[in-house]
Amino acid sequence: MRIRLLQTLRAHWFLTGILIVIPLGLFVPATGLQIKAWRCDLWVVMTMMFLSGVTLATRDLVKQARNFTAIGFSFCIVYLLAPVLAFLFAHMFFPGDTGMLIGIMVLGAQNSTLVSGFVLTGIAGGNAPLALVITVFNSATSMLMTPLILSISLSLDSSIEFDALEMTLRIATVVLLPFGVGQIVRRIALPWMERIKPIASIVSQLCVLTLMLAGISQGSARLLSAPLMIAKLVFALATLHLLLNLLAFQLGRLARFDTPSRIAAGICSSQKSLPAGFYIANNFFPSVPVAALPIVVYHVCQLIIDSLQASWLVRHASQAADAPESSV
Repeated sequence: MRIRLLQTLRAHWFLTGILIVIPLGLFVPATGLQIKAWRCDLWVVMTMMFLSGVTLATRDLVKQARNFTAIGFSFCIVYLLAPVLAFLFAHMFFPGDTGMLIGIMVLGAQNSTLVSGFVLTGIAGGNAPLALVITVFNSATSMLMTPLILSISLSLDSSIEFDALEMTLRIATVVLLPFGVGQIVRRIALPWMERIKPIASIVSQLCVLTLMLAGISQGSARLLSAPLMIAKLVFALATLHLLLNLLAFQLGRLARFDTPSRIAAGICSSQKSLPAGFYIANNFFPSVPVAALPIVVYHVCQLIIDSLQASWLVRHASQAADAPESSV
C-alpha cells in the first residue's frame, strides 16, 4: 500500500506540489514572501520564458501563420472579450475592492500561455501548430496590448497609477526577450534540445510552484482574515475561465472553424499567462500584495478545467470514431 502511494505521488508530483504549496503559503507565508524580497520572481519568470523558447518547435509556424481568421479570432477573445468580462466579474464579485480589481484586470489583460495551451491542444486532438501560432502571436503583441488595456480599465480609479511605457519595455525585456533567446539556442543546439526537454518541463513546473507559493503568501493575511473570499475568488475565476472557454468554442463554431482549429482557438484563447501576469502584478503594483492572487488562482483553475476538457474531447472523439463500426 505504501509503495503504491509513493508511486502515485511520484506520477502526479506536480499536483502533489500544488496541494503542499497552498497550505504552506497560507499558514507559513514567510517562505513565499522571501521570494519577492530576494527578487527571485524576476529570474523565475525569465527562466520560464527561456525554457518555453527552448522547448517549443516553431517549424510549423509558417504554414499556420496564414490562418489570419483564427489568429484574429483568438486575438479578439484574448484582448477584447477577456478584459471586458474580467472587468465585469471584478465589479460584480468584489465591488469597491481596488486590490482585487487590479489583480483581476492584470489577469484579464494577459496573453495566452505559451506551453500548456499548446500541449493540451495536442492532447485533445486539436490543431497544435495553429495553437502555437496563436500563443506566439498573442505573446508578441502583449507588450502593446497589456499596458493599453490596463491604462483604459484602471484609469477609472484615480488612485491607481502606473507607467504604461515602462510596462511595455519591461514586458519586452523580461517576457519576450528570454523567449527569443530560447528560440535561438534551440536552433543552434537542436539535437540536444529533445534530450533536455523532460528536464526543462520539470524545471518549468517547479517555477510555477514557486510563483504560486509567492502569490498565495502575499495574499495570505487577506485570505485568512476573510476565509469566504477564497471560495468566492475560486468560484469567480473558474466561472470566468469556463465562460471564456465556452464562448471561444461556440464562436469558433459560428466562424465555421473545423473541429481541430476550434479546439486550438478555444483552449488557447481562454488561458492566461502566469509568469507575465505575476511579474506585472508584483512589480507595477507592489503596494497591493493581493494583486498576484487572482493570477495564481486562475492558473490552477485553467490547468484543472482544461485537463478535464482535453480528456473529455479525446473520449468523445474516440466514441464518435467507434460509432459507425458498432452500427454496421
